[in-house]
Amino acid sequence: MCCGHVPLLDRRFRNVATYGGNICNGATSADSATPTLIYDAKLEIHSPRGVRFVPINGFHTGPGKVSLEHDEILVAFHFPPQPKEHAGSAHFKYAMRDAMDISTIGCAAHCRLDNGNFSELRLAFGVAAPTPIRCQHAEQTAQNAPLNLQTLEAISESVLQDVAPRSSWRASKEFRLHLIQTMTKKVISEAVAAAGGKLQ
Repeated sequence: MCCGHVPLLDRRFRNVATYGGNICNGATSADSATPTLIYDAKLEIHSPRGVRFVPINGFHTGPGKVSLEHDEILVAFHFPPQPKEHAGSAHFKYAMRDAMDISTIGCAAHCRLDNGNFSELRLAFGVAAPTPIRCQHAEQTAQNAPLNLQTLEAISESVLQDVAPRSSWRASKEFRLHLIQTMTKKVISEAVAAAGGKLQ
């Protein structure tokens, strides 16, 4: 998780901001969202009515909107245990500056490897759709696929079925689509390396 948050803001803000605030803000550009998505976190939400647990995948309901009522507060994140062997993760944020800037595109990947194949891939993007998203088509393309550059290329093509970026003053839709494919290859390659594998 820590690799995704080194460039967040600057020290003045970093020491008073919260992980939960970044998620509950509802912005598709939230730097915390993509790492939280790839680790399948559940959010513990309290209210006068009691406690509920909500998966992060689906918590963002629209641009600037989250599944949180006016009398509810997020108090904790619950991350399920993750495999340690033959597993790796990576995160990358593309912005004009490393800190104090909103992501043009943000992404994170987590993979598990088994005998030269992907046994699992989780891929998440921010600013690639109205909400932070998991990329189901890309993940399905990787399932049990061989660990090679052809598979990586296929994943980077299938991810286009998952995303719907828009043009803004920060970047055009076309540039964002280019970034998405390039960053898909980058974070997956880094996650594979972290898992002790190599794409050939």
